Amino acid sequence: MGLVVGLSVFGYIIGSVSISSLISKHWANVDILSFGSRNAGASNVGQLLGFKAMVVVGCLDLGKSAVSVFLLRHFGFSSEVILIFAAALIAGHCWSCLLRFKGGRGVASLTGVILGLSWFGVLAAGLSIASLGLIFGYRALFVALTLIGLPVIGLLFDKDPLELVCLVAILFVKRLTGNALVPQSPDGMLMGYLRRLIFDRDIASNADWIHGVKR
Repeated sequence: MGLVVGLSVFGYIIGSVSISSLISKHWANVDILSFGSRNAGASNVGQLLGFKAMVVVGCLDLGKSAVSVFLLRHFGFSSEVILIFAAALIAGHCWSCLLRFKGGRGVASLTGVILGLSWFGVLAAGLSIASLGLIFGYRALFVALTLIGLPVIGLLFDKDPLELVCLVAILFVKRLTGNALVPQSPDGMLMGYLRRLIFDRDIASNADWIHGVKR
């Protein structure tokens, strides 16, 4: 029991180390939580520092999750322990103790966990659905659809769908709570939460949201 608790705390700390915050501070002397969408993630870093920085942050966020989970598998930890560790890591990314319990959306961290589990079929199918968002211009919507579909995809590849349900639930809680619990929506709280759920923002205009236009 003590080992599980220790690994959970360790996973949370790993997740709490915000690559996006470190890079934005080091390269631009900007607090990523005060810029653009105020999200401590790769996409917001991309708005600040460009595509290359976005790729670097995304790969490092993904990599720290993938390597951590792979090492736990390598040393023979059970799937239950790995699931608890992964959940703590994703929670750390979403609610970092180093960022006043704010953070990113956890998508790269979840992707890294799936990669670390070597669930390549699930990963390929999920990325294929999510990539449609780039084609149709509704990236956040297709990410939501991908998250909803992941347990079903896992079942198709003979993986435990309940594990994916647990991890995906963390991302939806973060999506709904954001980095400000009450939505900054001019149309009221209910519409704000609905926009968060579907489009991962509080206001109608995506351009205004990602560029940090005053809500």
